[in-house]
Amino acid sequence: MTKIQITLLCLTIFSPFLFSQPFLNETQSQSLIQDLEKLLAWNLQQQTNRVQAKLALEYEEVNETGQISLGTRSQRDTLCFLRFSRVADEIMVRGRVLYEKERTLIENTMHKYFPKEKLSFLWSVGPMGWAISKKSLVDLYVFPREEQGDNLASQFLYGTPVTILEMNVDGSFFRVQSQDDFYIGWMKASDLKWTSQKEWDDWRSLPSIYLNKAWGSYPTGARLGLHLLKDGKYWARDVDGQVTEISSDLFLSPFENYSTQSILTVAQEFLPKGSLATQSYLWGGTSPSYLDCSGFVQLTFRFHNILLPRDADQQQQYNWQVSEEEMKEGDLIFFSRNGHRPTHVGIYLGEGKYIHCSPSGNYSGVKINDLEGTSDYDKLLRKLYFGAARVRGLK
Repeated sequence: MTKIQITLLCLTIFSPFLFSQPFLNETQSQSLIQDLEKLLAWNLQQQTNRVQAKLALEYEEVNETGQISLGTRSQRDTLCFLRFSRVADEIMVRGRVLYEKERTLIENTMHKYFPKEKLSFLWSVGPMGWAISKKSLVDLYVFPREEQGDNLASQFLYGTPVTILEMNVDGSFFRVQSQDDFYIGWMKASDLKWTSQKEWDDWRSLPSIYLNKAWGSYPTGARLGLHLLKDGKYWARDVDGQVTEISSDLFLSPFENYSTQSILTVAQEFLPKGSLATQSYLWGGTSPSYLDCSGFVQLTFRFHNILLPRDADQQQQYNWQVSEEEMKEGDLIFFSRNGHRPTHVGIYLGEGKYIHCSPSGNYSGVKINDLEGTSDYDKLLRKLYFGAARVRGLK
């Protein structure tokens, strides 16, 4: 037998192993991804109380292993990672999801696409721990490295309760989800105060107050618990359990519904001469001195105990859409540089004017512009107009 004949014989015998068939062809994989995107987006909508939600999943097969993961932007919203491979006569699926409901949805969908296969699932579901941000300001990163710029996803102010989802290899960073706005990112382990679930639940059960000015060692925007109201006096509790009398002019009561006018008044305090004057725009910023566009909107409403999602597109998804003709004071106004989703947001003041935070215009920071304005910057933003939404929970 010649060398060529031996080679062909070996290829014939071992071809099932050398040239294994993909789990799914291109049409099937696209269909699977679309089905999972719809189901997981629906569940995210229920979990975060959004009017709508969008997710993007990616599929690939490498070394006889199929893999489904979230697109980069969708990693702000939830967890979803699946890896499946053949083990003996079955397909073993290893998965990581955030919500129990997602596990059921994924299992049912996988059975649909592999109706004749035996499937075994090994899951990791939900948080691995509970914690509270303990510093005045904590940076939240897209990737687990201490670097701002595009890597700065958001910031947590003092007292933000988070769930721990996973950690990096050396344990220096933890991936967390804020329970104020459900935003997911990486933060340094040293910025967390670990708690038991009971302690964490106790902290979350207290009526929340958000300081509209610095008080002692607590920064503007800090989250404290309203511990007691007695004889007309307020007592606040901090993360460490310390209870102190607090003046009512440091926060807006969580028991009142605030008017649109209050929102507009507070928003304008971020202007250069206001009591909350922002020094400049900062991508990912959520503290009064350094804000980005959606951080400004979020913080303004946070002072009124209305907790909006973090990013501009998430804020659009959370609230009720209105036309430009229907816009009224207090609505959110959106702009887009890509024409697909909001990339900028502000608060409508009425008569064509809106207040927003941007690095452009006459200066970097919070400013007022006009949809009918004649400046080059006004005209640019007019071209980028992308829609408006009415904030839920505002009278």
